[in-house]
Amino acid sequence: MKKNMVGNEKGFTLIELIVVIVLLGILAAVAIPKYQDLTADAHKASSEGLLGAARGAAVMTFAKRLPTGSQTPTIIDAAALVAQMDTSGYTISTSGNAFTTTIGGQLYTYTVSPVEQATSPAGVVKSP
Repeated sequence: MKKNMVGNEKGFTLIELIVVIVLLGILAAVAIPKYQDLTADAHKASSEGLLGAARGAAVMTFAKRLPTGSQTPTIIDAAALVAQMDTSGYTISTSGNAFTTTIGGQLYTYTVSPVEQATSPAGVVKSP
């Protein structure tokens, strides 16, 4: 025996389902490029953080020498600077007065101006 359930049927119509799918497509089209921008920004911020750590290590090295009153310039190489930094999470290669790392597929090179003067610490610059 069949019951006629025209008034009690529950579910979504085809049009309602299509509207939901279209809305999800629009949201995905807006969200995916935004996510990619956030990823690039995060990689850039990470490289800037490593630059800050290197500059901080250079200042700490300079500050350790202040009590001696030495006016003689000190040469600092990249390996000595990296040894004082917290580099967990990074693979760093050093060569002379530069060190490199890859963040998000991008190679970053940090160059140390190796001569620490009596009045200022060694500098560190990043490229690109």
